[in-house]
Amino acid sequence: MLNEMSKKCLIVGIAILLIGLIFGPTVNVLGVGIEQTFNTPVINGILSGYTDISVEEAWTLLNDTYNGIQLPIDVRTDVEWASEHIDVPSPENPRHHCVCEWSNESILQEFISLYEGEEIILYCLSGGRSTDAANILVDNGFNGIIYNMLGGITAWKNAGYPTITNQPPGAPDITGPINGKAGEEQKYIIISTDPDGDDIYYYINWSDGTNTIYIGPYESDEEVSISHTWEEKGTYIIKVKAWDYYQAESEWGTLEVSMPKDMRYDLLSQLFEKLTQKCPILNKFFFQQTSAHLIYGTATYSDGGSTTGALVDVVSSLGTLSTSVYSSGNWQVDCGDPGPNWPDGTVFTVYVTGCCGHRGWSGESSGIVSGGYNDMGNIVMYPNSNPNAPSIPDGPIAIHIGDSGTYTTNATDPNDLHEIRYKFDWDAEGSHDYSNFTEFVDNGMPASKSHFWDVPGIYVVKAQAEDEYGYESDWSEGFTVIVYDDDTPPEVPVIDGPTSGKKENEYTYNITTTDQDGDVVKYFVDWGDGTDSGWVGPYDSGEKITAAHDWTERGAYEITVKAKDVCEVESNWSEPLVMNIIEPEIEIGVITGGTFRINAVIKNIGGGEATDINWNITLNGGAIFSGKTASGSIESIPPGNQVAISSDLITGIGKTVVTVDVSMYGGNSDTKVVNATVLLFFILL
Repeated sequence: MLNEMSKKCLIVGIAILLIGLIFGPTVNVLGVGIEQTFNTPVINGILSGYTDISVEEAWTLLNDTYNGIQLPIDVRTDVEWASEHIDVPSPENPRHHCVCEWSNESILQEFISLYEGEEIILYCLSGGRSTDAANILVDNGFNGIIYNMLGGITAWKNAGYPTITNQPPGAPDITGPINGKAGEEQKYIIISTDPDGDDIYYYINWSDGTNTIYIGPYESDEEVSISHTWEEKGTYIIKVKAWDYYQAESEWGTLEVSMPKDMRYDLLSQLFEKLTQKCPILNKFFFQQTSAHLIYGTATYSDGGSTTGALVDVVSSLGTLSTSVYSSGNWQVDCGDPGPNWPDGTVFTVYVTGCCGHRGWSGESSGIVSGGYNDMGNIVMYPNSNPNAPSIPDGPIAIHIGDSGTYTTNATDPNDLHEIRYKFDWDAEGSHDYSNFTEFVDNGMPASKSHFWDVPGIYVVKAQAEDEYGYESDWSEGFTVIVYDDDTPPEVPVIDGPTSGKKENEYTYNITTTDQDGDVVKYFVDWGDGTDSGWVGPYDSGEKITAAHDWTERGAYEITVKAKDVCEVESNWSEPLVMNIIEPEIEIGVITGGTFRINAVIKNIGGGEATDINWNITLNGGAIFSGKTASGSIESIPPGNQVAISSDLITGIGKTVVTVDVSMYGGNSDTKVVNATVLLFFILL
């Protein structure tokens, strides 16, 4: 009967165990938690402030969210961003913040506040400006994770990854009368849609050889009303082209109109023509006087100096009218007919520039032709300001002797009117080698120059901006270029540091190597647990760097490291440094019975000293009169040792189940269960 009952209990116990395994949480018999991890290219503890990643690593990060949310930030200019930028899905879709604006402290702090605590991936055209941006953020205490995408959007496209390009507006629609009378004003509505939602400008050609105008900006899909008068009988084709803020042009929109001659207007014109032929003074009185469109005003310097001789340019899409400031401080131009014939509605801007002792001083004001007299008031001219220092030149970091490399920079001028040109110093920290100036470009726009070196070495490239009045900026920060001939790899790196420790504790290692060519180097650390640092750096040849890592499981791990120089030439792997992660581990040994007591052994089978150990002995079932439970603690057990424990005095009768459990603070636990029979004061197991 006892055997039958034992079998039933065994079957029930197995069933309970299976149910627990199926529906309960995962049990680790060694007491070590199992955690799923996702490998990313993040260096674990390399103290560099930011991490260089390849476009392949960036693509992996940006195409799933299991590794967190990384936000790509394009740090190029507005025009470059609008022209083309990388394409990745939401919520990791790209943002744009031009690093050229970060010289403004408020703009920089706004960026830092906006992305505080985030993981960001910086990129530019080829990697130069994004490196600048990463360093600026590190220097200003950015609180987040910074990745620098090497090679920029150029490498991204070369790898075949998708981009988004700026789309031009659609061809404008023109609505209005297609028939009318010559000499009568006709009104039309033009409208265009920009796929990107950019503001739109319009260029209108009325096909009468005199009137083309430039207007804008207008919102996409905004109806724009404009009027025109054809003076001659005929058929005309109205042609309208739209372009967006980034200069992407639409196709022409057209509308054919027919203007029969107004006989009353024609007879009146013939009468006046005959009268003016007989009496020329009438021509001046009736025509030139009544058809004049005067644009006029005054000009002053902010320091009160005489403005006599200052140049005035009145600019519209129909041309430029120039004059000088009179000794009275006044100026004027006539945009009427006969002459340039700027009709009402023509948008223009007045530019006044100083002369003599005020060379480079300037002021401006804008208006729209409306009637015969257009008073622009007083335009004040202020002294010119030097352009801001250009961005660090961006281009190849390493280049072979004789190969040409193209380097790009950009700068802003406090005076938005001024165009800028650039020159480069190809050896700014050596004997100096200055380039010719680039062509003038609009304020804030980039420009490039190409150069080759015929002597190997390390060169620092800097750029300087100059406005159209010869005012120069400070030189930019330097961009280091390695010019090589026959490159040799770095020496095999040396790594040293701890060789034993506990899991989930971080340990720091020293790494160093020497490059025979004096190139800067990057390091790649394999931690031996399936994770690595990715390429980190660059660092100077011979510079000792530190890297840190923690391991999550016990075991022996081989740490290896390799180096590469700026020419992508790699060293061999270092000799492995073995890191032993050792932990104490307790288990319950033999459980025995006997007279009045149950005895057990607690062992430390791990690699470290076990401390703060608690144990319990419990009897369940049968008629137990005394000693049903007992507990105690053990201060420590050295590795490979054991400690015996005993219950209190036990008396009773019948079958019982003995449970011994033991736990270690901050470590594992163990439990053993055995069946026993109590015969008064004797325990049989």
